[in-house]
Amino acid sequence: MKPVEMKNWNQYPAPPDDNMKSIMLERLSIGGGLEMEEKLKTIYGGGGIRPCSSDPGHQRYNQVLDDLRASFSNGFEGSILASRRGAMSLGIPQGMMRKELDIIKFTVQFVVRYEFSFRKALLRNTRFKFLDESDKRCSFVRGLHRGYSHLIRHCGIHPSGMGAALQVFFTALKAKKHEDDGVLDKVETDSGDFVVVCDEYFAEIENKEPAFRVGIPQGGGMMMRKELGILKFTAQFVVRYGKEFWDGLWDRVSTETEFQFLKRNPANDTFFSKLVRAYGKVIRLWGLRPRKGNNPARMEALLKGFFSAFHAFKAKQEEERDEVVNKVVTDRRDFVVSDEFFQYFLDIEDHTPLPEPQSQKFDELALLSELKFLAQHPGPSTITISDSTPLPERLQMLHEPNIMTHPPPHKFDELAHVSEAQHPGPFTIRISDSTGRVIQITVQSSSEYVAGLKEKIAVETGILANQHKLRGRSGVLEDHMSLAHYNLREEEMLTLSY
Repeated sequence: MKPVEMKNWNQYPAPPDDNMKSIMLERLSIGGGLEMEEKLKTIYGGGGIRPCSSDPGHQRYNQVLDDLRASFSNGFEGSILASRRGAMSLGIPQGMMRKELDIIKFTVQFVVRYEFSFRKALLRNTRFKFLDESDKRCSFVRGLHRGYSHLIRHCGIHPSGMGAALQVFFTALKAKKHEDDGVLDKVETDSGDFVVVCDEYFAEIENKEPAFRVGIPQGGGMMMRKELGILKFTAQFVVRYGKEFWDGLWDRVSTETEFQFLKRNPANDTFFSKLVRAYGKVIRLWGLRPRKGNNPARMEALLKGFFSAFHAFKAKQEEERDEVVNKVVTDRRDFVVSDEFFQYFLDIEDHTPLPEPQSQKFDELALLSELKFLAQHPGPSTITISDSTPLPERLQMLHEPNIMTHPPPHKFDELAHVSEAQHPGPFTIRISDSTGRVIQITVQSSSEYVAGLKEKIAVETGILANQHKLRGRSGVLEDHMSLAHYNLREEEMLTLSY
């Protein structure tokens, strides 16, 4: 393995997260040997970092690398599953009160939905100091943000609507009934702590959004409320688990009358398809989707979870009176996803087995170069993508090395280069694609590379980053250059083509 280059490491500050420091030290030392180990200990020492091994055989580091190889053998979907489950288990700061945690969780759900601008607005109020990067609870809050991001889709908010959104938030927070206060009696979170409870408030803010206006079928007999309920129930599961789940469910229920709406009709945009698209703006697609030819137990676990929830739903319906749906067009309030559904999702996913190992080549050099990049550019990044359709199936193909080990030769233009110091703090970049859709991405640091920006777009669009071409005021953006190099400003528009 080629040793990691040690040039100019002193200029980079330590990552703020202690666990990330430890992992970074271990992985980089694998490639750099004892010399790198000592160098990194000098630069990043202290801060609760686990001591690096001084064993000449590097047994500790070899074990870490073996673990990485094993996790990689499960493929992209296995890493996503581990990521989601790991994101739900966070160490709770010592001495945190029940009411304090309740307020933090409620707030973070809004921040996930409405992104950096909402967080920035809340930081003007000292009550929300836990959102500040300098607060001792910040690492825990970032963990909550990651966890909720596995469930809630991001939604941009126009500056003109910020006042109304804040009013809804503060009114809801004031009315919320918190648990009896007292010190928490548990030391870490679990999936139950990530049940989303705020979508009814999101609906109040977003009720005029045209994406949620779906015409309810009127001809050939009026739609009944129970029938609509079944369609909406199923649509939420299809959005969460994707096309393969839709196909698997149809294979199971194709002979049942009440599920005929699942039959695909390529020549006609069905009412059910429109419901799926609308819910797709609320529920985040789960990365772990069953593939044909993969472990059948994974599909079976999802179907078992669906039918268990569906039977409970039908039992409740039996107790209600049916009636004709008395509206012609839906709005955002018709697509509120209740906490009950989020609990369904979390329970099902906790009991879904890992995918079968996929034979893929483990590129150690690419891994180390990526970690070197992370070490050079520490700090969190918040990405917010607004899309009108569910993610394409090609998302499963995205796990590829994405940071160039050796950037191609490039003539450095000192006049064109702009230092990061001219762009302190986070800023938002707008990206317009060939369909006219605008993607908003908030980056925490302008030292990010263009290649990294493309990868973040790819995760949401499902189109491989190496097919992206970004253009700005200075022409095509090169992968190996930083955002600061192109002097990107707040709300600047870039053009994306494939």
